[in-house]
Amino acid sequence: SFKELTFKPETLEIAGTTEDIADLREITIPGEAVNIDGITEDTQINVDVTKYLPENIRLADEKDASVAVEVTLEKKQGKTVRIPVEDIELENVPRGLEVDFDKLKEVEIIVMGTSAELTELDENEVSVSMNLEGYSRAGTYTKALDVEVPDVYSLMQETQVEFRLVKRTSTGSNR
Repeated sequence: SFKELTFKPETLEIAGTTEDIADLREITIPGEAVNIDGITEDTQINVDVTKYLPENIRLADEKDASVAVEVTLEKKQGKTVRIPVEDIELENVPRGLEVDFDKLKEVEIIVMGTSAELTELDENEVSVSMNLEGYSRAGTYTKALDVEVPDVYSLMQETQVEFRLVKRTSTGSNR
């Protein structure tokens, strides 16, 4: 995950007429000049700033044309969140059937993020559901759970759960 971007030198000496440099406070380097797509470790990218100088402005010393941009990454980590099976939202349970998770009491979801992000993770924001659309007969099945986490996080892997669809034994339960 992207952590920070630093650059050296932080200031450049420029030359031009007094009028041309009077209001210039910064030189903007577009994001395309520092493409971090696909990098997997801390990286230094050298950028030629001369092409980003405003018209009629030049560097006082042309040897300062290259700015070293340091891209720092932070490795993502996983945190296990345990969700009781009774908290799995069941959708489209076939009429006359109910879901039986047998001896399974909870499922483990591995949420990925940086250490700082995982410290902030509110496990109540992890929602788990299972849509049984297309299931119509009693039997034993394995299905991937639908897991939603806040946008800053991702999931390490899909979580599969084994369950049985059985004839409903009571009118109050949907599990």
